[in-house]
Amino acid sequence: MTVYAANCGDARAVLSTASMTKRITHDHRPSDPMEQKRIESSDGFVLRNRVSGILAVSRSFGDHGLKDYIICRPNLMRIEIDGEDVNDESFLILACDGLWDVMQDEEVVAFVRKYLSEHESRNKEEDAKRNWSQDTRKHICSSNQKNRFYVRFHFTFCS
Repeated sequence: MTVYAANCGDARAVLSTASMTKRITHDHRPSDPMEQKRIESSDGFVLRNRVSGILAVSRSFGDHGLKDYIICRPNLMRIEIDGEDVNDESFLILACDGLWDVMQDEEVVAFVRKYLSEHESRNKEEDAKRNWSQDTRKHICSSNQKNRFYVRFHFTFCS
């Protein structure tokens, strides 16, 4: 299976499968040496890990006041995953730096796994009540903030 990811700004995607946890995006921080070099080559500067001392990301959509130093070109990532490695326990976490500044990738994955295991029996009962097909069922849970959620996939592979 091939997974593609593109990001621009302070969002991060972390994929968790049966045998791995992998960050599939690149953080766009002004303190990143390549990003800082790009900003400085455009006659900009990084102060206190911020572009022009203002913006905490080095790429974004918008932020037109800093458009000479900030670009909106995303990083693209392509990941090959063994189909046997993907199962009902696989999920993708999407969140902004508000989460990643205080938790490591592995901590967030452990948190989601714990949540899933604690709520699995309740989810099965709810699914049965809704009469959802095992092949098409998807769980999407979001917090009261718009900037983080996880997606849990249920895959069916055809030969």
